[in-house]
Amino acid sequence: MVAITSNHNDIELFEGIAAGDEGAFYQFYNRYRPQLRSFALSFTRSGTDADDILQETFMRIWLSRDTISKVENPRAWVFTVNARVCLDYIRRQVNQRKKIDQIPQIENAALPTPFDLVHLNEIHHIVQKTIKQMPPKRRRIFRMSRDEGKKPAEIAESLGLSGGTVRNVLAVALKEIRDGLAAAGYTLLTLPYLIYIFF
Repeated sequence: MVAITSNHNDIELFEGIAAGDEGAFYQFYNRYRPQLRSFALSFTRSGTDADDILQETFMRIWLSRDTISKVENPRAWVFTVNARVCLDYIRRQVNQRKKIDQIPQIENAALPTPFDLVHLNEIHHIVQKTIKQMPPKRRRIFRMSRDEGKKPAEIAESLGLSGGTVRNVLAVALKEIRDGLAAAGYTLLTLPYLIYIFF
């Protein structure tokens, strides 16, 4: 078992995570979970939201495993990731509060054109096609999460899987969708309005 008492050992864990070692990932998770959750809770004042932020933070860590072996200070890096997720949470909260007021502004200043609607339909088609091409297990887990609104823990219990397996499957599914959209030329930079509507 890898010890986890120093930055040097954190680096060893990152090297393990980079190699796809789930054991190293869970050791790192167990070490930093209490601190990161407390940090998120100070922003959200909600245990449920703090748990969601924690889940997103560690999902980002897992998705970054091809580059994290180069991180020199894992502790500082993971807190930076967590802070960014917290800021994303705050932005979503602000946007939700302003959503009703923003809708008339969008309608008056930036009505979607027929061209926009065609692209929106194409985006929807690409996403649905990508989902249909997923292996049955991945597709089922993704739909349980996205369509039924189930949390990874609920999906794991329902299907008799580990929470880590469910989170990993969801991460792979989301990456497939992003890759499919990117391959078709759709990005947040080139289609901000359409992405805003779609997601």
